[in-house]
Amino acid sequence: MFKAILKGSVQLCLTNFDNLIKAAGAWTVVLILLNITHQMAGFGNQATIQQMARQNPGQFWFVMTVSIVLQLIASSSIAVAWHRFALLGERPAMIHLRFGRPEFRYFLYSLLLALLMVLVVAGIAFLALVVTWMISGLPFDWSFMPPVPAFALIGFVLVSPVLMRVGLMLPAAAVDEPMGPFRADRFGKGLGWPMAFATICLIIPFMVLDFAITFLIAGIGSELPQILVGLQFIMLKGLEQIIITVLLLSVITVAYAHARRRHEMTAGPIDPAV
Repeated sequence: MFKAILKGSVQLCLTNFDNLIKAAGAWTVVLILLNITHQMAGFGNQATIQQMARQNPGQFWFVMTVSIVLQLIASSSIAVAWHRFALLGERPAMIHLRFGRPEFRYFLYSLLLALLMVLVVAGIAFLALVVTWMISGLPFDWSFMPPVPAFALIGFVLVSPVLMRVGLMLPAAAVDEPMGPFRADRFGKGLGWPMAFATICLIIPFMVLDFAITFLIAGIGSELPQILVGLQFIMLKGLEQIIITVLLLSVITVAYAHARRRHEMTAGPIDPAV
């Protein structure tokens, strides 16, 4: 199943690259313009950000909130367009900037998944803290903190298949077949580890590419004006972000399609009311 999900995700993107660009292109341009605006306003510099937060915290948090919400809206719109194309055959418009009822529902389910992930990470971190303290046999102080991240990482890896299965509620919401996290977990039975491994296999090449882009920009940085170097970096990162975002969306799309076929063979069509 791992090979099927990985191969299906890559093929879905490669054979439909025009629709990939349609689904994500317009929103990516919007986000690139937002990043350029942030760079020009000094948000790319940590010292400037700290100074803005101290001098005018209201304006600073307003700008940050608007930026985060816009990025969430964009990611929801892109995801719904890609899920509906892959699962229902709906082709995105040439300039896709839609945010309607399906996108809003997807947005809410995304927030729910993010909340579940935060709770899981917090729980794992707390458990890792307790386990590390018990193993150390020392009085409660910060001397046993260094091993905590390692325990937390191991714990997160162990629960990642569950989070991947729960993530199937996102494509379900996109194609008007909404389901809660517990039902999504049951719906994706046996698909957690294949999805997790496929995601890792797709992320690693882009981590290498990210390093190469940073190295390349740093190499030519001394020969070009700083603003031009920054624009090149933003453009390259924008294109990279389009591809990796849709690839990772394709993982849960392909997994959901498999789970839906399996469900229809055994229990009939999905009933959103169940």
